[in-house]
Formats: sequence, C-alpha cells, structure tokens
Amino acid sequence: VTNFHLEIAADLLREEEIALIGQMRPGLIQLEIGVQSTNARTLGEIRRGADLERLTQAVLALKETGTVHQHLDLIAGLPYEDYGSFQRSFDGIFRLHPQKLQLGFLKVLKGTYMYENREAYGILHWQQPPYEVLGTRWMSYEELIWLHRVEEMLEVYCNSGQFEMTMKILEQAFDSPFLLFWKLGDYYERQGLFQRKHTRMGRSEILLGFVKEEDVSHLELYKETLTFDLYYRENMKSRPPWAMETCLFKEAVRRLGRERQNCHLEPFYYDFKMLLKNAQPGYPERKQEWEFYCFSYEERDPLTGQAKVEKVSRKEP
Repeated sequence: VTNFHLEIAADLLREEEIALIGQMRPGLIQLEIGVQSTNARTLGEIRRGADLERLTQAVLALKETGTVHQHLDLIAGLPYEDYGSFQRSFDGIFRLHPQKLQLGFLKVLKGTYMYENREAYGILHWQQPPYEVLGTRWMSYEELIWLHRVEEMLEVYCNSGQFEMTMKILEQAFDSPFLLFWKLGDYYERQGLFQRKHTRMGRSEILLGFVKEEDVSHLELYKETLTFDLYYRENMKSRPPWAMETCLFKEAVRRLGRERQNCHLEPFYYDFKMLLKNAQPGYPERKQEWEFYCFSYEERDPLTGQAKVEKVSRKEP
C-alpha cells in the first residue's frame, strides 16, 4: 500500500483542497506541518509568516476527514522563545491532537540566517554535526536539557501510539500537557529510569507508578486503559500482571470467541466507546458488571495501525 509523505504549509490550504483530501483513501497521504512555534515574534524573526488561526482551522478540518495522518513540528531554541513561551507553544499544538507532535531542536547550519545572527541571539551550539543548539539569550542549557527529557517522554508515551487510551485520561489530570510530560520526565529522572532499557510492559508498569503519585484516585481506571492499550496494538503473549484473572471469564471468552479469528476478547468495567472517539471525554464511570471488547488484528486503522475494536454482547450465543 503506497503512502505519500508531504510537507505543507497548512494555513495555505483551501476548502476545496481539504474536501479533496477527504475523498482520498485513508492513509494514502501523510502531512508534515512545520508549525515551529506559536510565538508571533519568534515566527516573524525566523521569516515564517504563518497564519496560526487558519493553520489551526486547517488541522482540525483535516482531522475531521479521517483520511490523513498529521505530523506537526515544534522547534526548541528559536529566538525570542523562552521556556514559558515554548510551553505555551507546546500546549497549543498538543491540544490539536495530531497523530504525531514532534519536538525538534534548532540546528545552526553554516550559511543560514540563524548562523549569521548567532551572536545577536546568544546562540551556543555544537561545533560538529548536527550543530544542535545548546543555549540562547532566552533559554539556558539546563532548560534545553529538560526539553530533551520532555521530548523522550513525548516519543515513548504519545508518538509511539502505544498508550493512546491511557494518555487521553492522564492528560485530564494536568492543567498543561507540557507539565504532564515534564513531570513524567522528572519521575524517570528521580527513579533512574533514563539509563535503562524498557519493554513495552515495563513502560506500562512505570506509568502505573507515576499515576500512583499524580492521580491515584483513578488507579483502577488506568489499569484498564493500560490493558486496553496493550491489546489495542497487538495480541500480547504475556498477560499484564494487574489485569483481571482469566479464570473469571475463560468460559465466556470460549463462547463469545467461537466464530472470531485472529482476535482477542477482553473484559472491562469501564465503557471505552466515548474514549475511542474523543481526545478528552472526561473520566468514564465504573460499571457494576464487565463488558467484553473484541480486538481484531486483521482489520487495523490505516492511520494509526491500531486494531479494530468493537463491544461484544455477553448475551451473544
């Protein structure tokens, strides 16, 4: 299946072009949109005259089509962008919920506008490739180190697509998405976790430890979202240690899964239908009885690669 990756200025898209994209096969194209920053002075200084309001409208309209994977970029270390300004840029773009938000760092290449004005901007950078920024008049070396931690947490827990349901819930526990990833990076740092290799199950267990510090009142909900996320991506060979014992529903799975191939049936006490659709649906209520969800691995979302999910009636013969 062919996929075309295109870099575009989203604020230049017209309604007719968005409508055309909406008629395309889902996954045919992937759009990379270089936002860089939402700081107007920064954008003016780097000669990026983007209309942020039109860009936002275009991103949301493209999302509504359901046919295109969107990849939005932010750059740290730009002129007139301090730590607080960057946090506002991050929060604004994250809340658009693209399939991927990439946090990059300024590269100061010889012959570029940034290189010619490096002294005026107080830019320090590596003298060897990739010539990455180490500090500016507006952002210190220590602050950039913290942004690298935020970037790693963003890649692991958001851009990987492996914790989609859990992050939708966890985002609601914080006033700022940036603060969520900052605190998660701080947790990794305090626990000495950056220096170790982690399996996907291990990353999930780490997230449960983080939840116990930040949102423990919803711990049982997070156990279910993490179980959902693990099976959403693949039919796990190892069962999560916090998940429901299989002996409690083994017979129901045998009965319900009789006609189902290459799928996994899992019971949940929480209703995930709204969570599947919305980025911020609120905390779902726990039900008195569990309901089964079927994860079909032969039918996957062409934009995210996640399994097709449907609720299964327990009364099914």
